[in-house]
Amino acid sequence: MRVYEIWLVAKGSLTQLPDSQRLFGALVYMYSEKYGVHAASELTRKLLEKKIHFSLSSVIPQGYFPTPQDFCSMLLCAS
Repeated sequence: MRVYEIWLVAKGSLTQLPDSQRLFGALVYMYSEKYGVHAASELTRKLLEKKIHFSLSSVIPQGYFPTPQDFCSMLLCAS
């Protein structure tokens, strides 16, 4: 597994922090600019079909790392 840490720098004022869906959209957009629309479509198809694993967190403060949680363990904690 590869883990990447990406640092974001605001060019202006923020009204809210980007969530993982916005970040994913931005990453796919940049991927399509570099490798082409067909490659980006193929990447998203493989993700949808679970042929490759990709996990992305929302923006978090520098120095913190997200803790993955299994859906089943979350259900056990809630009951």
